[in-house]
Formats: sequence, structure tokens, C-alpha cells
Amino acid sequence: MQIAFFLPMFLPTFLLGGIWLCSTVWLLDKYTYSMTPLEKSILWAGLWKGNIFSLWCLSALLSLAGFVCTWAMFFGLKGSGDYESKQGAWGSSLTVPLPLIISCQIAYNLLVPFHKVWFVCVVLWAAVLCTVWLWVCCWELFPGETWAHILNAFWILHSMGWDALYWFITWRRKLLDTKDMEMVTIDLCDPRSFTITSEEEDDEPKELSA
Repeated sequence: MQIAFFLPMFLPTFLLGGIWLCSTVWLLDKYTYSMTPLEKSILWAGLWKGNIFSLWCLSALLSLAGFVCTWAMFFGLKGSGDYESKQGAWGSSLTVPLPLIISCQIAYNLLVPFHKVWFVCVVLWAAVLCTVWLWVCCWELFPGETWAHILNAFWILHSMGWDALYWFITWRRKLLDTKDMEMVTIDLCDPRSFTITSEEEDDEPKELSA
């Protein structure tokens, strides 16, 4: 495969990549300076455990490798057959999945600190569908690059298994548990939630007669 440069495959992802970087810096700043230790633990959800965190890191690294390699191949290498012409066409469906995936990552960064549960859920599953779409496009363009397809398969499994299922479920559970604890705390601190009763004396004072 010859080296080439396909602007429609590069420019949208490059511009969105800059926005994603800004959103990530914003999230890191909020995580570092604004979030309480409890909020930080909620953000990590069930991932912040020894072996689970190590497995998640390994899966995330393989997914990142798949993303970077696929991104570079899409705008730097000529695809096979008729799909080469689609790499240079602005209206081609091949140019859509990568920008959509980056847009989902931007939306996630902006939504997750505010606990927008179901919006985050939609974003995560949209990212899964777009990753599957990208995997299909990669097969069409580069059918012989087995290593790239394997990395993208790991990426799909990471997006679905780790992010959309395990992380989301444990994150939502932690949010609900924390909300329940806050409601109990409010009830305990509210004096109106307590009723003080006292027994009335049965014997009333009697009048003295001369």
C-alpha cells in the first residue's frame, strides 16, 4: 500500500481532536481542584480496584493503539479496490465513524461530572456502535491488515464491556447509594424529622377546701 494523504479523513478528526483535548484538560482540572474525594471515587466507579484496574488499563492501552493506528491508516494509506476513491470524498460514509467517536468522547467528558446518567448512557452506546462501524470500514479499506482488525476488536470489547456495561453500571449504583446516604443525612439533621412526646400527668392538681 502506498503512502498518501486524504484530507477528508484527516481534517475533521484533527479539529475534533483539539476540542477533545480541551475538554480533557477541563475535566482533569475539575477532577484535581473541584471534586471531593467522594466525587473522585464515584467517577472511577468499580474500576478502582487492584486486578480490575490493571485489566482495564491493559484493555484501554490496546484500544488506544487500535484508535491511533486506524486513524493514521485512514488518511495515510491507500485502501484497496473501489474504496480508495471514498477516502478522498467528503461525503463518503468512511469519513463519518472516527469524527463521531471523538464527538462521543467530548460529550462524555462534559457530561460525566454533572452526573447526567442517561445522557452518558446514550453517549457510551453511541460510541460502541460507531466503533463497530469503524471496524467494518477498516475491513473494507484494509482487508489484509489482520493486526489492525484484532486491535479494533479489542477496542469494541473495551467500549462495550468495560465502559458501557461494567463502568456505567457501577457508576450509576454508586450515584444512587450516595444519593440515599445524603437523604438519610438530611433527615437526621432536620429537627422536623424528630417528634418528641411526653406523657401527660393523669393526676391534675386538686383544689384545697377550707
